[in-house]
Amino acid sequence: MRSLIGSHRGYGDDNQENTIPAFKAAIDVGVDLIEFDTHLTMDGEWIINHDTAYTDPDLLIKDLTLDEMYQLADEHDLRLDLLHEVLESITEIKLNIECKSENKEDGAKLARYLSSLDIDDFYERINVSSFHRPALRGYREVDPKMKISYLGYLLPFFRWQSFHKEIGLYSINPYIRFISARKARAAHSRGIQLHTWTANSEEEIMNCFKSNVDVLITDHPKRALKLRDDYYTD
Repeated sequence: MRSLIGSHRGYGDDNQENTIPAFKAAIDVGVDLIEFDTHLTMDGEWIINHDTAYTDPDLLIKDLTLDEMYQLADEHDLRLDLLHEVLESITEIKLNIECKSENKEDGAKLARYLSSLDIDDFYERINVSSFHRPALRGYREVDPKMKISYLGYLLPFFRWQSFHKEIGLYSINPYIRFISARKARAAHSRGIQLHTWTANSEEEIMNCFKSNVDVLITDHPKRALKLRDDYYTD
């Protein structure tokens, strides 16, 4: 098995993370997958951003309209992309969409939103991930076919196994410090992939290969790609 390399929020020192230019830069480097984050605004638009707040800790995205966000982006010289703009622009690579919403209703809204778009190879290229079980439950109730990834830190067996039985998981995505060949075997034996984040050091990246991780997400895709080439050709 050859581990896939995922770029964490895009790539490039000159690119703002979680933007289309950063995603295109990651594609140019040669990654297999791009991971990014999406939030729902107060007026129902899915935007691309990591933090729950925008430009100020007190300005929560869920309490802002899209127009207000565009105004803040202009004031702070930031680029703000919408989810549908990303999906229209990035059509040639796998995408891991992390839903930052915590509740079941927003998970269902994201499922309905994505299913309304005309996305090439939708179920082959896209998977939806979240730390939040209610959001994933909401998504699954609307879309029984989507590849669902359960994010966490340690993710002990009893926790993900019970959730897999409930909704059917595509992958478990524990933090890099908590991966192992044993965890990979446990997941693979149940038809689940093992993805991890964020593998940045050479030691962390090499441990992913040795542990048979299916996807490693990294801030340093060039390093990971070079190490992968060396590891699988030795």
